[in-house]
Amino acid sequence: MKEDPDVLARGLGAEKIQDRKRGSSKKKASNGFLESLGIDLSQIQIQIALKDEDKKLIQESLENMSNDVKKYWTRTHILMVLIAVGSLLTQVI
Repeated sequence: MKEDPDVLARGLGAEKIQDRKRGSSKKKASNGFLESLGIDLSQIQIQIALKDEDKKLIQESLENMSNDVKKYWTRTHILMVLIAVGSLLTQVI
């Protein structure tokens, strides 16, 4: 039986396309290379112990970095406002 080319062009004789699920809904963590070697890292737990002096030093350095970021961010905002005002003034003049 010969099919009509118009029917094929409109897709009337085509098979129905069905969606299929890919993988499971629960994505498990894959270690790829290590998993292929049979190495299971799922049960490994890491604990970091620091001296109180080191904790204080890290905390102080993080606070200093935070203050620096706030200072530079404020300067950046002021600069952006000045640029916007300058641009507005050049449009008016």
